[in-house]
Amino acid sequence: MTIESSVFAAGAACIPPGPAMPECDLLMKGGVTSGIVYPQLVERLARDYRLRHIGGTSAGAIAAATAAAAELGRQSGANPNAFADLGRLPAYLGRQMRGRSRLLHLFQPAPALRPAFEMALALLATPGKANAFALLLANIVHPFLLALGVLALVTGMHALADAAPATMLASAAATALPAALACGAWRLVAARSREPRAAMARARANRTGKRVRLAQPADWLGAFGFAALAAVVLLHAAWLQGAPLVLLRALVALLAASAIVAGIAAWRWLRELAAGVRDNHFGVCSGSGSASGRPEALTDWLERYLAGLGGIEGSMPLTFAHLWNADPRGVHAGIECGCDRGDRRIHLEMMTTALSQHTAYAIPFRANAGAFYFAPSEWARLFPAHVLDWLRASALGTSRRHPATGEELVPLVRDGRLPVIVGVRMSLSFPVLLSAVPMFALDQTDRQDGKATVKRVWFTDGGVTSNLPLQAFDELLPARPVFTINLKPEHPAHRIDTAAGPACGRVYLPQDNRGGGGRYWKSFDESGDFAIGKFLWTFVDTMQSWRDEMLFPYSAYRGRIAQISLRDEEGGLNLAMSRAQIRELAAAGGRAGNLIYRRFHPGAQGSGWPNHQRLALLNLFGNLETMALAADASPDRAAWDAVLVDAGLNRTQLGTARLMLRGLARTGGRLRRTPAGLLDCAGNPHTRLGMGPQL
Repeated sequence: MTIESSVFAAGAACIPPGPAMPECDLLMKGGVTSGIVYPQLVERLARDYRLRHIGGTSAGAIAAATAAAAELGRQSGANPNAFADLGRLPAYLGRQMRGRSRLLHLFQPAPALRPAFEMALALLATPGKANAFALLLANIVHPFLLALGVLALVTGMHALADAAPATMLASAAATALPAALACGAWRLVAARSREPRAAMARARANRTGKRVRLAQPADWLGAFGFAALAAVVLLHAAWLQGAPLVLLRALVALLAASAIVAGIAAWRWLRELAAGVRDNHFGVCSGSGSASGRPEALTDWLERYLAGLGGIEGSMPLTFAHLWNADPRGVHAGIECGCDRGDRRIHLEMMTTALSQHTAYAIPFRANAGAFYFAPSEWARLFPAHVLDWLRASALGTSRRHPATGEELVPLVRDGRLPVIVGVRMSLSFPVLLSAVPMFALDQTDRQDGKATVKRVWFTDGGVTSNLPLQAFDELLPARPVFTINLKPEHPAHRIDTAAGPACGRVYLPQDNRGGGGRYWKSFDESGDFAIGKFLWTFVDTMQSWRDEMLFPYSAYRGRIAQISLRDEEGGLNLAMSRAQIRELAAAGGRAGNLIYRRFHPGAQGSGWPNHQRLALLNLFGNLETMALAADASPDRAAWDAVLVDAGLNRTQLGTARLMLRGLARTGGRLRRTPAGLLDCAGNPHTRLGMGPQL
């Protein structure tokens, strides 16, 4: 069956929806593996709410896409048990395969980058300066370089002792060869035994309930190897000449040779690592195994999983149009699909960052975002083959040429036919860990021979610009609550204790208008000679998150934000979390869903939603009051009227604009005599109504 004719048979007719449920919107923060908290949270909310607008960034985008797909399966009847399936996802990801969780198996590094990836996993699993140094040596010291250094060292020592050339050569070779073999064996054993030892540590931790740190092979092999090398060199020096000066020279030579070998090896390793990351689209993992024959990498698995939740059959990917119409049938690659946002049964939105353009976009792209193009040979390393086939069949407009290779570029479809997995992958491109998504666009300001220049645009993680887009679903008069899930570090005054009760320092949701106004922050450690690194990390983190963080204390937001605390070893880049950790994070999401239900749902007699409506009205009317007073006080009302005349409006438009302007000024005149101060009733800090960009 071809892509163009891939529609569903009449037998997959939609089941009529069940009893009406209140609707809600849902926003979820990014955080790589922190997304484990979301499946059970979404499943809990879906018992009592119909999800209408769903959004997120990075790992939050994965959660949003799975929630939207499950809502599609439920509303259409194609998969009535979709949310129950979603709730079981953490248990599936926590299962062990060959000593590792399924979650970790989804992150498959490029073959050339696997040693670096394994080393990073080992460092995350057993942090410490000594272990880090040993692991670095185990991965970067090349046997050939070590042999060369030892050869030069021993030869130089023999020369100091005026030994015969034959003696010099034999002694140097006899020392260098075992050193090289020992280094090679060291690296081999360290690489092969790290995974089983990590599995042993996890198994022992599950049995005893305590964290266990088993010594890595790099620890004892490194210590033994360098001690043996030092002993051999010193014994050579003692045998050649027992004078203390020769021993001192030998020791200095040993240290110098070690430093030179390590420096050369480190530079070579770092250069190869940087080149490998660059060649893999600036990421260790591409997210897809289609190019290497491994079908269950993150993107491939997620595309299949989304289609299953939504009840999509055949080779068609889940598209935004499927969600907008709440129908898993009838989307055709050759027929455009458009739908106003207000008419969409399920609206999914996620953030991405156009790094080359220094800006952020919401996906689906806005109408005036400009056209983008992709190179099929590049995207074949990022997406499954059937997704690429669908994109080619859906492409409209004139294609362009790759500025470097001349390959024909394919226009990216912009309407509802855009596969959801494309949007998710563009939002989930955590720098260095996951490859960025390369595309092209026309720079109309840079023209050659009268034609706009085709330039590369790298799309990376949406969290770079907005990790929690609080304002994404804002309305002046909200029709439904917008629940927001924030992930934050553990609070020192509210430690996580799973035995202490349902909240246990893990989950927090304000229960009145006084709660949530304060923001906990974690200061960086100023001690140590390299505190500048922590300062710069905090500097970058602030640039990334200040837009989201500054909205948290406002009354229009804080009452609907559920805060979930994570320990340092949970979520984030902790790819090798244990099954118990995954289970605990998933349960935290369920607890957050229960808190939201009790606070907001009418069936639980919660007052959260009426309270949120009151705050929204007071914020709106308070800002309108401020605008009316400003319009009445403006000395240029006549000038504003003249501007309207020159605005090119028709008679109806001009009359409406004048009516609104004069009505606002008249209202301001009345309010000036009896000011109400409505904005003060909405709580502090005050909001300000203004214009903002459409992402």
